[in-house]
Amino acid sequence: MDRWRRDAKRSGGWRLGLRSGPYRVGRRVGWRFCGLGWAVACCLAGAVGKGAEGADPDGRGHVVVGFNLKSLTNADVKDVSAATELWVREIAKRSGLRAEARVFRNDGELRGAFREGTVDMVSGTTLDYLRTLRHTKAEVAYGGLAGGKATRRYLVLVPVASAYRHVPDLRGKRLAAKREEELALLYLNTFLLRSGQEEAGRFFRDIVEKRTWSQAALATFFGRADACLVTDGAFKTMVALNPQVGERLRVLASSPELVETLAFFRLEYDGETKRKIRRAVSGLASSQYGRQLLLLFRLDDVVALQESDLRTTRALVEEYWALRRGQDGVAGE
Repeated sequence: MDRWRRDAKRSGGWRLGLRSGPYRVGRRVGWRFCGLGWAVACCLAGAVGKGAEGADPDGRGHVVVGFNLKSLTNADVKDVSAATELWVREIAKRSGLRAEARVFRNDGELRGAFREGTVDMVSGTTLDYLRTLRHTKAEVAYGGLAGGKATRRYLVLVPVASAYRHVPDLRGKRLAAKREEELALLYLNTFLLRSGQEEAGRFFRDIVEKRTWSQAALATFFGRADACLVTDGAFKTMVALNPQVGERLRVLASSPELVETLAFFRLEYDGETKRKIRRAVSGLASSQYGRQLLLLFRLDDVVALQESDLRTTRALVEEYWALRRGQDGVAGE
């Protein structure tokens, strides 16, 4: 809880989950990387030196994919390596491109490389993309399809038997949430500000950070938290596995459909190469190798996105900063 308040104070706004610096790595990767990020970055990065010819004269691949350590998830290194090797052969055969992946420690470094043109494509979050647009022209490429859609809703769940009916009822209570989920917490803070309340770090007595959405929901299910913040997909899966979860937890608030993760190109990046990449990745679910990679990261497919698909996510960000400005005059990020 103290870290959440400290980060908000330091940034003059809501900046949870944007810490820079080295990340600890053990047998399991000590990172949190979105499934889309690995699906796209591994697909492209794996083509390096695997039979595709014709890199740029300076030794640079046809496409350089950048991704941020903060996007990494608790995936097993061996599993990721195996999945990458499988897709390497497929992507090289499909596109004939050489590619490389570059890992950046923080948002600033990645945005700088993207602005300078040393990175052509980024796999990250929608909030990364919207921040990038403030400095560089970019173009949406893909989103991950899960549960039949490229969006997700965030739900605030409370016990059915509780007396919580309105937002103020949760003041001073304990919330369980998945750690470092920037968009989810942006929604929660907007929801609270819209209702005339303080942001989450001050509104709740305690915020219990969990490793997974299901752990956050179970904390509320077993009475260890008064409320939880989860995705609609996670809640749906839990109810299917254990109907009692749906009987004992109810939705107090729900976000609109939001795009959490995506990949994007530099706007001026070579059009023909972008078309090759789109064709190669669009067939991910049609190959055995691609299906294994998607299964590893719990995605149905990788689908093309348009700017219009980000409308509700943009609106949420704009509403948050409008509410902050109205509250204390803080400028937008």
